[in-house]
Amino acid sequence: MSTRDAYVQKLKAQIDDWNAYITILEAKAGLAAAEVRIKYEQSLDSLRGERDQVGDKLEQIQEASEDAWEDFEDSAEDLWERSKAAFAAAKAEFED
Repeated sequence: MSTRDAYVQKLKAQIDDWNAYITILEAKAGLAAAEVRIKYEQSLDSLRGERDQVGDKLEQIQEASEDAWEDFEDSAEDLWERSKAAFAAAKAEFED
């Protein structure tokens, strides 16, 4: 397995985890009182945006040649770290 393939698999697994967490928050938002639901919805919008940006970068990496994908790696890593921090903050805020 190439380095790019391993990186793609890592990003795919993280996006799958984020999708599962978003589903959990959506369910909690549906049960929350109106005031709290607004907070959930704002966080969900932000998290979906982060996830989508990482997904877009993942597509760029997958479409790049084996040699050229490394040009995307630094920006993908920065984006991934920012997104991980956003998800960690949401988890801390909405933990039971």
